[in-house]
Amino acid sequence: MRGNIHGGKQLKSDKKCLGVYITSEMHSKLIEVAKQESLSLSDIVRVAIKDYLAKVA
Repeated sequence: MRGNIHGGKQLKSDKKCLGVYITSEMHSKLIEVAKQESLSLSDIVRVAIKDYLAKVA
């Protein structure tokens, strides 16, 4: 048997899952931006992390 036994997405071997807690207010704002930009919340988080790493690296 391969993958997540709970039915979740299977990630490629070069990817890692990151879980974070945010406030309800931040979540609401992220949803608004995601809808406006036609992005997923994960897309926004990936862009934010990429921009941060480019700035500090």
